Amino acid sequence: MSNPTDPTEPTAGPTGDTPGTELEKRARGDVSRKEQAGAVAELDEPKSNRTRNLLIALGVIVALAVAAGVTFAVLAPQSTTPDGTVASPTDAATTPPTTGGDTDETPVDPDAPSAITACTTDNAKATFGDPVDNGGVISVPIVFTNSGDQNRFGEQVACTLEGFPRVEFISLSNGTTIGAEAVREESVAPTPVTLEVDGTARAVLNISPANAQDCNPVQADGFRIFFPGATDSFVIETSDYQACQNPESRVILTVGAITAP
Repeated sequence: MSNPTDPTEPTAGPTGDTPGTELEKRARGDVSRKEQAGAVAELDEPKSNRTRNLLIALGVIVALAVAAGVTFAVLAPQSTTPDGTVASPTDAATTPPTTGGDTDETPVDPDAPSAITACTTDNAKATFGDPVDNGGVISVPIVFTNSGDQNRFGEQVACTLEGFPRVEFISLSNGTTIGAEAVREESVAPTPVTLEVDGTARAVLNISPANAQDCNPVQADGFRIFFPGATDSFVIETSDYQACQNPESRVILTVGAITAP
């Protein structure tokens, strides 16, 4: 007959381990330090996971905020400052718009008369002065006069001339040019000359004899004279001079710059 089992003694389990829970083991004092540490870690694990998840979420939020700030800086409209630099979006938002103010520029009235205009065939004329014989070369002053004709505003105003006139022989029978036009004599540089009403300026025309072998001389009927830079002209009639029909012949006409009288 077997001995009855002591109810105070633990019964071995199927694997031979001592039955009972971890708490019972702790109550009995038979749990090792290693087992105790493992149990504490298992109890603390949910708390560690929550902390780690919070840190990950916070990092994601910070990264999204930084990315949003970079995108705004790139896509925000830019403006240019008066000195040519690019203003930031903040500067553009805080800088007040430039408004029109007082300037030194005076508005120009397109219908207002000009104080001084260029001399043209509308307000000036050209004539010959007295010729001078310089050893076979005849020097004739071309006299330009502000005729004082009224402009479109009914005013008589001063006009200006600057540069060299164009001069050429002409035939009145058909109005054509004879030979080459006068060559500029540039010993004196041109300067602006203002002609008041009835005022004058002058340019000297030098006429050499038309006696070259290849000249093919012909009697001219006068001269066509253009104001500097103009396309309209005056005709001064005279039969005192011969022209060379061959434009490749030697130069027989020279003209100087317009100067004050």
